[in-house]
Parts: sequence; structure tokens; C-alpha cells
Amino acid sequence: KAGSVWYGSRVPVLRGFETVFSWVITDPSVECTEHVDRTFSLKQHKSCAVKGGDGFAFVIHGDPNDSFALGGDGEHLGYGGIENSIAIEF
Repeated sequence: KAGSVWYGSRVPVLRGFETVFSWVITDPSVECTEHVDRTFSLKQHKSCAVKGGDGFAFVIHGDPNDSFALGGDGEHLGYGGIENSIAIEF
């Protein structure tokens, strides 16, 4: 999946800018499965894996699509393909 949240109006960045933001990452997607031991068919064990995302990015862009700009998902972190952009990946 890819999604975006953009500031409501253009911010001039040519002479520098400051920003502050915070985020909280909670409730990772955990997928657990039960497995039967091949040697002893009565014994079972549980195997769990976290299925989280690839990350997110703070992006500054000058894409013609303005606030509708959305890049690719997965390794692109939602900004890959956005024109005239620079990103800090988390």
C-alpha cells in the first residue's frame, strides 16, 4: 500500500525552512501459524512473524500533481516516481 499526507499549502523552501513532526508506530501486524512436528505428529509449535511495512518518508516535492502526487508502494515508500522530489526515509 501507499498513502500520503501533504501540507495544505505550498511552503517556500529556497531560503530554508524548519519543520517539526512526530509519529507513533504501534500494533505491528503479527501473523502466527501452528505447525505439526513431522516426527511426533501430536506435538505442535507456533511460529510468528511480523509483517510490517517497508517504512515511510518525509518528502518535499514540486510535482505538477501537487497534493495528489503519490509514488509507488513497497520499496518506493510512497514517493518513488514523484517528480522534482527529495525524501528522507524512515
